[in-house]
Amino acid sequence: MDGRLGLHYFTLWTFTTGTSSYQCHTGLGPQRRLRHRWLPPYGTSSRSYSQTRDLGNTTTTTVSNLLPGQTYYFAVSDYSAAAVESHTGQSDLVWESARGAHVIWILNDGVFQYAISLPNVGGGWHVVGAGDFNGGGQADLVWENATTGLRVIWIMKDGGFVSSISLGTINPSWHIAAVGDFLGNGQSDLVWENTTTGQRAIWLMKNGVHSSSISLPTVQPQWHIVDH
Repeated sequence: MDGRLGLHYFTLWTFTTGTSSYQCHTGLGPQRRLRHRWLPPYGTSSRSYSQTRDLGNTTTTTVSNLLPGQTYYFAVSDYSAAAVESHTGQSDLVWESARGAHVIWILNDGVFQYAISLPNVGGGWHVVGAGDFNGGGQADLVWENATTGLRVIWIMKDGGFVSSISLGTINPSWHIAAVGDFLGNGQSDLVWENTTTGQRAIWLMKNGVHSSSISLPTVQPQWHIVDH
């Protein structure tokens, strides 16, 4: 399962100045930039950034006092409104054993770096999705017990468990099929699927709590929503 613990957006560009100033633009649309804060670092060598600028939620700035003819490197990483950095912008993996053990693999360019063990939750529980439910800029985990119908969100920080939000007990014929931000507000919502009746619905969430629902058309049960 793709844990998506690396977050929203990261880009790097380089240019050689012809003048003492340069106008930068991230190229993002208004809906995305309003949800984030931009603090681009820059410098004269890659991965060594001696200066930074706080742009708030704007995406254009003019950098002055540059040396003509010098090559500059800019790395733009998005932050939440609370200035929580997006870290690497890369996805990590969540592993699950039949005995109820769960481990996060932190990856860099697809290569394993280190592991974070999660608390043992026992049998019957499965991680069914990951998303940012509190707008903190880091992925949280959605758990489902297919036997009891219990569902829980784990709020995470740096891959470690912080707190939990109960979603209550739902008939086990319903399953959480996908996680995504359907309102574009920077917080994840849940997609539910009934494997018996073919009903589907979206739960719109606010800070991990169900706020309202959107019913989707009924589709034959042999069809399933695929979460990518």
